[in-house]
Amino acid sequence: MLKIDDAIGLIIDGTHEANRKYLRMSGGATVHEYGIEPLISATIAETLYNSGAQRGEECFVTLETTCWELVKWSLGGEVEDSVYKDSDGQRGDVVYWNRHNLPEGVVEVKRHFSFSNCEDDIRKISSLLSRLDTQEEGTLKWGAVASMRETTNTSTKDKKAVLKDFLSKCEEKFPDFTFKGRCEEVEVEADSAVKKRRPELTAFQAYAVLFRRKKE
Repeated sequence: MLKIDDAIGLIIDGTHEANRKYLRMSGGATVHEYGIEPLISATIAETLYNSGAQRGEECFVTLETTCWELVKWSLGGEVEDSVYKDSDGQRGDVVYWNRHNLPEGVVEVKRHFSFSNCEDDIRKISSLLSRLDTQEEGTLKWGAVASMRETTNTSTKDKKAVLKDFLSKCEEKFPDFTFKGRCEEVEVEADSAVKKRRPELTAFQAYAVLFRRKKE
């Protein structure tokens, strides 16, 4: 089973790797600058998948999975499709599946790391967790949000303050869930193409916040 701290670290690693890829491919553009969330999702998925081989544990990852599929397969697939097709086409950006090919976690990728920007996605996944991790005993156990933030020489709020503010709002709005987050920062290289184009840029911050339903 993928541990919570490991999942957070892998999501952050995937976010930074997506940005590195795009910096190389584009000649100096960033995923945050142009809103390249699909590349972040794909790279997080690849990072999660590769982690299984490193642990010697088979796992699977899918992209853009519908919420009704999450409900169906979290309950073992032994339900009628029509019963759960009530989610208005909502999807999970990245879904982590265990070695039994059952969903365990969902990652939502956002361009901007702010509570107001992530609230609807947290509500979407938390409602699934409330449904599947209680009376119906499904396999889905956690949700997460991931985002890339850029800092400049005029930024006034450091990463600890940004994360603390985000977590406090999450805990206030979703009291039945526990939240755990982390940020890892990579400084912009002085001689890089992006620094030459955007000299005010100082660092890339990758955030990952994972949440689970509180146990009674």
